[in-house]
Amino acid sequence: MGFSKNIKYEMLKNLSENACCRQAFLSAIIKTSAEYGLSNGELSVSIKTQIKELCDIVETIVKDLYDVEVKVKISEEIFFKKSRFELIMTGSKVKQMLLDLDVAYINEDNCFNFYDGLYLENINQDCCIKSFVKGAFIACGSASGVDETTKKSIDYHIEWVFASQKKSQDFLKLLENINVYGREVKRKKLYVVYLQKFEAISDMLVLFDAQENMLKLNSEYAKRSIMNSVNRQSNCDTANMTKTIDNALAQLKAIELIKDTIGLEKLGEDLSSICMLRLANSEESLQELAQLSGMSKSAINYRFGKIMKIAKEIEEEQK
Repeated sequence: MGFSKNIKYEMLKNLSENACCRQAFLSAIIKTSAEYGLSNGELSVSIKTQIKELCDIVETIVKDLYDVEVKVKISEEIFFKKSRFELIMTGSKVKQMLLDLDVAYINEDNCFNFYDGLYLENINQDCCIKSFVKGAFIACGSASGVDETTKKSIDYHIEWVFASQKKSQDFLKLLENINVYGREVKRKKLYVVYLQKFEAISDMLVLFDAQENMLKLNSEYAKRSIMNSVNRQSNCDTANMTKTIDNALAQLKAIELIKDTIGLEKLGEDLSSICMLRLANSEESLQELAQLSGMSKSAINYRFGKIMKIAKEIEEEQK
């Protein structure tokens, strides 16, 4: 099961029982995912989902709050081996339900009209805002942060997809009321409100009452941080080892040149002893040579600097 679906299942287990919050939740589901039609001359509302639990909860809320007739159709997607549920609300009470949920309104000419945006003027309390955001995520949202197929962490991202910019702008303003600041991007003909970064996603999961998935995300984040730290250290160690080997090879080349031309004895005891030490310990680092000689690393490095300079002068003379 994917990360998004896990979140949605956990959210559905922790919905508020308050009537105002259940109304806000239903309002979000309908405003962000419903399709409208006619059934026996009456307005009908259809919601499609692959989550049976959502279908059951919406049916319960609709019947409890509005006594609206509800039918459920189940279709099988054979290729994907999944069931798809369609919840259809019909009857004379549907219009009043949509008016109560601020999905629609009666205009000056006494005509029934749908709002262009989300119309959130009556979603004021924090608990109701939270329920609306949860409903919107279940209906049109998705999240990434844990890859359930590979068990690897991926980019941290959560989003809600809307059919119009008016709806996405309304949703952004609603998020600001609970101090959540999202961004908007157009994706083909759709408008996407999104949050990025680990902290923002973790906080949103707390808002969603998805504690188990929040803990899972935090665990994956900690693992990723540790692995990144290990990789950085490994890369640093590899770079240092390469540098040590390159320096040792250059020093050995310089020593061989001096040995084959003027002779190491011409260098004096201080430098010739360092040359002999390097010849006997061809792969050791400067720090290791310092420990073997009893001198400081800086003293060893200084003497090799003089040896390299002498070798360079010999090379210049040979040209």
